[in-house]
Amino acid sequence: MKRKPIMKLKDLRPDPNNLNRHTERGAGMMERSIRDLGFGDSMTVDRDGVVLSGNQRLETLADIQMDNPIVVQSDGTRPIVHQRTDLSASDPRGVALAIAQNRVGQVNLEWDIAALLAMPREQTEACFSEKELEILAGTFTEPAVTQAEARKTLAERFIVPPFSVLDARQGYWQERKRAWLALGIQSELGRAENLLELSEAALDAGGGTGTGVFDPVLCELAYKWFCPSGGTIVDPFSGGSVRGIVAAFLGFRYIGLDIRAEQVSENEAQAKAIKKLKSLPRWMCSDSRMFSKVAGNIKADFLFTSPPYFGREHYSDLEDDLNNSRSYKDFLEGYESCLSQAVSSLEADRFAAIEVAELRDPKGIQVDFVGDTTRIFERHGANFYNHAIHLKPLASAAIRAGKMFSSGRKLVPVHEHVLIFFKGDTRNIPKQFPEIEVGDLADMDFGPRLVK
Repeated sequence: MKRKPIMKLKDLRPDPNNLNRHTERGAGMMERSIRDLGFGDSMTVDRDGVVLSGNQRLETLADIQMDNPIVVQSDGTRPIVHQRTDLSASDPRGVALAIAQNRVGQVNLEWDIAALLAMPREQTEACFSEKELEILAGTFTEPAVTQAEARKTLAERFIVPPFSVLDARQGYWQERKRAWLALGIQSELGRAENLLELSEAALDAGGGTGTGVFDPVLCELAYKWFCPSGGTIVDPFSGGSVRGIVAAFLGFRYIGLDIRAEQVSENEAQAKAIKKLKSLPRWMCSDSRMFSKVAGNIKADFLFTSPPYFGREHYSDLEDDLNNSRSYKDFLEGYESCLSQAVSSLEADRFAAIEVAELRDPKGIQVDFVGDTTRIFERHGANFYNHAIHLKPLASAAIRAGKMFSSGRKLVPVHEHVLIFFKGDTRNIPKQFPEIEVGDLADMDFGPRLVK
């Protein structure tokens, strides 16, 4: 039987089984788009003139009495291109049409869910998964996941859950820390014992040597989360050996500054003694205010450090030691000079991070050292991006709390702030920082590695 050729829209018939019931708003958007911008989307009809795709367009065209179709017959083996000779992709109307065609399709979709679910599965399986059909039907329920399972999944992807609280008191954290310390890290070497001036009771209760030791797990997180693989890390206040040794073990290049020659010598000796690092960290003996001069034209991929604390710890009698500044104002000026130079060494689209605690002045008043640190980074082009709380094991805090609270109502800090900054365009983060290479404790058996 010979079929009548399609010449007018009246030769077309809507699909009685159309699964898209459309929306009132979508229909209005379509009519306005066709009136203002002309026709863009084509319609697909079967050999008998029944509309397979474009039922709403057929209805809209009938309403606005546009009945002069261009009909192209095809067996589906060749693409059909609709060329608008009156538009350019750079013209406002061309841009508007591109937006309208996509947006109308998005807004004007409302599935006839009952009809869709009643269809044979082979007709829908190419476009809908079982889960998607269940979601449309309102019958889908997420499988129950315990908090432990959720945490395990995040830990498997990111070492520890990437939350704003980094809890070093947890068993998984302590287990990983023990694995790092088994490497032979002794960050307290090169510094006097009991720099925090803890009482004998506090030391006996778990205060260790009374000298702060940087957490190697926090180093691992910072490097793997915020530094490109194999990148260069700068540390203007390197202090002990932890940050350098962890960086070298993980395959990063590390450059740190410390004003004390004996600390630099101890760090270097400790790194060489381990003999299992992929490379040797580099420590330089210098006032950090000379960072640009001694570090040269280095281009860093990550800045990671922990600051000196004016009046809280006494490391040396050196006049240039920032801890020995005459006032907090003088200390801040020197501190900003160090950080500004280190930030300047960062390549574009790179992170900086610092673990910092609050400080009190001689009268016991807090001086907002965390806020001052944030403002310094921001003044020098590093935007405040993340703020995490690093919870520390309680150790001797319980003993110190009794004395500190009774004598002055001071709360004993059991956390430090991890401030993270970004220098550059945050839209570039996904391509600059790929998936995390986690590694588990089995990978941390510290087998033989060649010292270069």
